[in-house]
Amino acid sequence: DIVTFNTLLLAAATNGQRGATSQLFDRMVAAGKQPNTASYNYLIMAHGMWGKWQDALQVVDQMHREGVGLNAVTYHNLITACGSGAQWDQAEKVLYSMRHPGVHSYNSLIHVYRQNIPKHPELWRRAVELLRLMG
Repeated sequence: DIVTFNTLLLAAATNGQRGATSQLFDRMVAAGKQPNTASYNYLIMAHGMWGKWQDALQVVDQMHREGVGLNAVTYHNLITACGSGAQWDQAEKVLYSMRHPGVHSYNSLIHVYRQNIPKHPELWRRAVELLRLMG
């Protein structure tokens, strides 16, 4: 059932098993199970852990085609995936594409910046600007 598949997807994704996550997702679909938002979120997470931000974006495109809604976790995982791939502008585009980004969404991007400031000091200014935008 979908709960079991999602549990396995989460386990594979959180352990950095990108290939296993993709295979489980494909197996779920082949078994006639309709992926839900959580299923897609785990797939996005797995791509993000490997810095495969473009693959993560493709999953969101697939969600749109399938009529599966995005939630705050989807955006968090996508922002994180873009950040893992050092795609700061793309991560900001994701944040600003949200109708009503909440504190958690801003914090997702600030967290990405914080993790990368040692190698990219210019991200400090972006993080401070996000704080200003949050009000």
